[in-house]
Order: sequence, then structure tokens, then C-alpha cells
Amino acid sequence: MKHEEEKRDKILKDILKELEDLKKKIHSDFIKIDIALLEEKIKKLTK
Repeated sequence: MKHEEEKRDKILKDILKELEDLKKKIHSDFIKIDIALLEEKIKKLTK
């Protein structure tokens, strides 16, 4: 079971990195806020 958690955490961390890159490309503050909220939800899922 531990291996599955590590795999999931790695995927979630990859998603966080992609969201971070997206924030750099986007100039709309509204979208940046949405991305930040998504990041918070994902961070809660990772250990």
C-alpha cells in the first residue's frame, strides 16, 4: 500500500509543479487565485 501512496504523491507533486509553471504564464489575477486554491487542495492530499 505504501508504494501506491508514494506513486500518488509523486503525481500530485508533478501537478503542483505544472500549476506553478501555469501561474508564471498567466497574467489574470482571477485565474491565479483559482490555481492557488487548487494547489492548496492538492497539498492537503500529499503528506
